[in-house]
Amino acid sequence: MSHRVAVLCTALVVAVFAPARAADEKDDKKAAQGTWEYETLEWNGKKIPFNQIKMTTVTFDGDKFAIKIGDKVTSSGTHKFDSTKSPKTFDATVTDGEGRGTTMLGIYKLEGDSLTGCINLTGRERPTEFKTTENSETVLMTAKRAKK
Repeated sequence: MSHRVAVLCTALVVAVFAPARAADEKDDKKAAQGTWEYETLEWNGKKIPFNQIKMTTVTFDGDKFAIKIGDKVTSSGTHKFDSTKSPKTFDATVTDGEGRGTTMLGIYKLEGDSLTGCINLTGRERPTEFKTTENSETVLMTAKRAKK
């Protein structure tokens, strides 16, 4: 289960940031920089207990991301976001670790120090709303900016 949770966390985080248009891209990309701590995670319509995600973080550095559980990087890669769509969209490509070679499609919203993302782990279709359902292979997460 923890391997699956790590993959889910990776997918979600990978997919949550940075618009593809100039002004909005710079604003969201800048706002997303730094480390985010997972608060909630739902997969296929089921909530994952907090004790299974409490050590999970995602760090954005430029157009790169890294997902960690504790001190261990479980996945990393690049992200592209498009803030011109509603809801805002992202594509996350995993280049190292769990899910390597996968491009996941998602939607996100960034509100101050809160981040919400919904991502399809298969890369076949992009979610259209912030929810998951049974057998959807979709993950919904919320995160808060880590305190320095």
